[in-house]
Amino acid sequence: MKIERTEMMLIVEGACKMAFQDGKFLPEEKNFLDKVGNLARIAPEVMEQNYDQDMLMDLDQIIDEIQSDEGRKLLLLTIAAVAAIDKEIHESELQLINQVSAKLKLPNLHLTDFNHIELAKKAMLLIKKHA
Repeated sequence: MKIERTEMMLIVEGACKMAFQDGKFLPEEKNFLDKVGNLARIAPEVMEQNYDQDMLMDLDQIIDEIQSDEGRKLLLLTIAAVAAIDKEIHESELQLINQVSAKLKLPNLHLTDFNHIELAKKAMLLIKKHA
C-alpha cells in the first residue's frame, strides 16, 4: 500500500524535527534531508521551511496524524536514519527514537554507529517507493 502524500510530508517533517534533537543541525543531516525531500517530491521551498525549527509541528502531533502502518514504520526508520547520519547517536536522539517507537507501538530499533549508511539507504528506498 502506498503512503498518502500528506503522511509523506509529515514523515519528512518528523525527520527534520529529529535533526534538531541534539541541539545542532549538521551539514550531514541537511544533505540527507535534502535527498529525502527530493525523493519525496517536496519542493525546495517547503524543505527550507522545514529547516526552521520554530515552524515544525510537535512530533507527538505528527505521530498522531500518521495513520498507516507503512507510514508509521517509515517515520521511525527515517528519524533513526537522521539521528545516525553523523555517525554518532546522542543520548537525547536515542531517547526520542525509543519514545517514538513506544508511541507508535513498534519494537525498539537496535541502533549502532556502524549502520548509519544502511539506515539511510533503506529510508531513501522506501521514500522513493512511496513518493
